[in-house]
Amino acid sequence: KRKRKRRKKKEKEKRKEIMAQWGKITLWDASADGDIEMVKKRLQMELAKINAQDPQGKTALHEACRWDHANVAQLLMDEGADPEIYDTEGCAPLHVAAQFGQLNALKCLIKNKAWIDSQTWNGDTPLHSAAGGGHPEAVRILLDAGANPDLKNTQNKKPKDVAANSDTGAVFREKDSNAQYTSPTKYDGHEG
Repeated sequence: KRKRKRRKKKEKEKRKEIMAQWGKITLWDASADGDIEMVKKRLQMELAKINAQDPQGKTALHEACRWDHANVAQLLMDEGADPEIYDTEGCAPLHVAAQFGQLNALKCLIKNKAWIDSQTWNGDTPLHSAAGGGHPEAVRILLDAGANPDLKNTQNKKPKDVAANSDTGAVFREKDSNAQYTSPTKYDGHEG
């Protein structure tokens, strides 16, 4: 009788674990697909942990930003998703949006006060990610939002030093000729 009780308890725990995993994956997949109705459904059913991370440390918000689903990103943040969770490479959702030139997601994160000068484990900021990815419009958006173009990564390189193409480099030259940038000392409670 005791063995049966223990087995039932283990099975119940296993079912709970599977349901939690199922909910997390479904929220993650729905976010990647931009399926806002499924995201809403999963959040309402409370099967999903909004800040759950996959083995690479990515959250549903990372995925929504990767595929430029700004409406899903906004919903996730409205429901409590943290835009400052880093994946295993040290990338926050803002780095991901910048790296892939996802302009709508980038604007959404900035509007929601994501830390604009956050750095990955190798010191790259979202501005490094946008420049390195060759996305001049993403670079422009970040600079206009106050990103510091003078922050160096661990290779001692500024974002303009990693610009992937001449169009991206031109944005830095254009901005340099128009204004002097100073990093804010505080940005949404983060040290700049």
